[in-house]
Amino acid sequence: MHWSMLKEAPRFHSAVSNARRTVRAILREASVKLGTPSRTAFADRVRELGWHRRRAMGMVEPLLTILGSMLKEFARLTKQVQGIVRKEEVCRRLMSAPGVGPITALTFRATIDRPERFGSSRAVGVHLRLTPARYQSGETDIPGPVSRCGDELARTALYEHIRCSCARRNDRVCAPGA
Repeated sequence: MHWSMLKEAPRFHSAVSNARRTVRAILREASVKLGTPSRTAFADRVRELGWHRRRAMGMVEPLLTILGSMLKEFARLTKQVQGIVRKEEVCRRLMSAPGVGPITALTFRATIDRPERFGSSRAVGVHLRLTPARYQSGETDIPGPVSRCGDELARTALYEHIRCSCARRNDRVCAPGA
């Protein structure tokens, strides 16, 4: 169940983003500049700015209703994920690492479901296909970028974690070329 919930989360997020972009496009056609309201203030800001554009609001209002219900469901799913993570000892331990949140912890836990099947931590990297691609021919051996053959969801969660961690702090590990 955890796995299917995690696999659907990006699609759900994409649907919310598409609805917001559609609302913005309709308002742009009506010459209404929305700015950058927060996720929670989006619908209120649209209603505040678009009230005098009756035709545009006729198209936008149903989308705002759909967007509101999608955000409520997203909040419910987030609470579900947090509840699952609180119950799992492994997830709580993973979240004790700086910058690891519930989604990253649960994704990693769902991917590495039985850790005893790995002889070493290096085997986990191979399982996730976080090993560099190689071009080998005769005496030529050129290491390439990380091969993208493994579990996409886990790889994405780990890369997102690293990207966010490096953006927040000035660390030698995060320095270019390190």
